[in-house]
Amino acid sequence: MQKASGLVKKDDGSVIVTALLVLVLLTILGISAVSTSNVELNIATNGQLHQMAFFTAESGWHVMVDWLDDQYPLPTRNLGSGNIGAADGLDNDGDGTTDEADEIAPDFTTANYPNPEAVSLSPAHTDRTYSVKSQFKGAGYSAGWDPTKFLRYDFEITSEGAVPARDGNALSRVTVRAGKIQEK
Repeated sequence: MQKASGLVKKDDGSVIVTALLVLVLLTILGISAVSTSNVELNIATNGQLHQMAFFTAESGWHVMVDWLDDQYPLPTRNLGSGNIGAADGLDNDGDGTTDEADEIAPDFTTANYPNPEAVSLSPAHTDRTYSVKSQFKGAGYSAGWDPTKFLRYDFEITSEGAVPARDGNALSRVTVRAGKIQEK
């Protein structure tokens, strides 16, 4: 029996070593799980910020389409993104004068849109801004409409949305083609 107790005495610290190895392994697994969770959280946050920027840009081109829909005659010049107040010396609205005060949409020069490059969506979301630009692409005939009475005006509208993020801004750009048929 002395031999048996001698063997047990040699293994006295093996349970502690095994327990420490299991604790180290569980600690490493826990740290990697927390790290993976942080990476997943960052991915989800970035996705949400870029989605907010996309919807902000989306609202910008809708504003321009609504504005163009209210215009008669339709403008045949580029609007938005710093073009407000620019003098080109052309009679863009066909009234016989080249004064730019009446050549540009009044909605883009009022207090509602003080800076077309950074129009706030609403007071509750002043950190979300968009810039919108409409480029006149030309006018032509449209199938199904009397070509002696109606023209189709085509525009390319580009809107950029920005939402503050950790590293600068989350940005998104949306470009759409829009057309409107109007009497000559």
